[in-house]
Amino acid sequence: MFGTLSQLERTLYGMDQLRRELDRAFDGVARREATQEHPPADLRDRGASFVLTMDVPGVAREALDLTLTGDVLTVTGARELKRQEGHSAHRQERRSYRIARSFALPQKVDAERVTARLEHGVLEIELPKAPELQPRKVAVRAA
Repeated sequence: MFGTLSQLERTLYGMDQLRRELDRAFDGVARREATQEHPPADLRDRGASFVLTMDVPGVAREALDLTLTGDVLTVTGARELKRQEGHSAHRQERRSYRIARSFALPQKVDAERVTARLEHGVLEIELPKAPELQPRKVAVRAA
């Protein structure tokens, strides 16, 4: 009895192997997100404009590049860590990285009025909707 595995034991063993492989795969995804190569972002509709907020810790304003092509906004940037001459690291977990994210906007925006600001590692981009998409009041005339 101890020499052979039952059908149930083989099934449980296979399920345990699958769980271990899934844990390994998801651990890699969590590590990638933690490095900020794919920074978290929110895109909100504020009526007259969209606002994109993205965490970009350690990325300098000069290292960010925003490109609006049609209805796609692309944000690229990099954080470069400089090593000090004559110093050795006992532990080094922080590293340089590059980011590149593209966002398909739900509506056309007015590219001339787009503004962006960076404060405390948070990038906020305001994307005003195109004037032709803005609601406008129509006056009713007397007959």
